Amino acid sequence: MADDFSTLVGELVDAVNAAGAEIRAKREAAPPLDAAIAQEIVDAYVAELRSLGWLTQVEPEQLDGILEIVVMTEDDGSASLDIESNVTESVWGVPGWGVTETDAAKIGRGLAQDEAELLDEMRDAGEATGWE
Repeated sequence: MADDFSTLVGELVDAVNAAGAEIRAKREAAPPLDAAIAQEIVDAYVAELRSLGWLTQVEPEQLDGILEIVVMTEDDGSASLDIESNVTESVWGVPGWGVTETDAAKIGRGLAQDEAELLDEMRDAGEATGWE
């Protein structure tokens, strides 16, 4: 019984690792979002985090590359944004890019609100975030 469980766990770990590798490969092959639109997202993201009490002591050069944004093509041919945050190390998906999601500033503000919740939880747990 223990061997069966160990085998099952090993197979599950292998499947998760393979899925992760596939996602990373897709992300690496995806084109970056248009620079002007990406900057609009970043500007709204930074402004919203600052309004929520974060990034107030961060130097401007620390904001370079704060978000990495690529355009993913989904299996059905639709586009989505894949946004990697260098603040929380989270990866966020924005499905419907260019169709239902077209407001870059709104995306930046919404992402900042979600990230602020994570940062608040980290601070409450006693972790130093470095993004104060």
